[in-house]
Amino acid sequence: MIKNIFCFSAAALLFVACNNSNDENTTDSVLAASDTSMANAIPNVDTANPDPAHNSQNSVDWAGTYYGVLPCADCPGIETTVTLKDNLTYIKETRYQGDKAKGMTPEKEEGSFMWDADGQKIILNGIKDASNQYFVGENVLYTLDMNGKRVTGPMEKNYTLKKKN
Repeated sequence: MIKNIFCFSAAALLFVACNNSNDENTTDSVLAASDTSMANAIPNVDTANPDPAHNSQNSVDWAGTYYGVLPCADCPGIETTVTLKDNLTYIKETRYQGDKAKGMTPEKEEGSFMWDADGQKIILNGIKDASNQYFVGENVLYTLDMNGKRVTGPMEKNYTLKKKN
């Protein structure tokens, strides 16, 4: 009789353990964690830095020249080069592509830049009619919109400048 009670108790315990409602939650949390890691493959500049002691300003080799072709409403693209110097100065050169470029000289702007309070974004001083903010990543600048927000959606990859040197 005691053998039967022991076997029944062991079977009941196994049954309860296997049907624990936390298994579903565990699976969901594992899936959520993997979705989060994929979402963080490209930094989301709208979230706070989880480790303020390490940011783009003090952890990334940000000085150098970045290049990319940014979207243009009335031309094939805008060739953009931004050079960031250790002394917190920049040189930004833009050149329109296609017919719009005919007869136009490339635009060159120079000045100083500053880091935002989190040390993640830079703001180019002296630029008024275009976006002057960039999120600084490892070997890349992400062009931010006029409100300092990251461009998202299908065109997102077209708003990056990659480091040349």
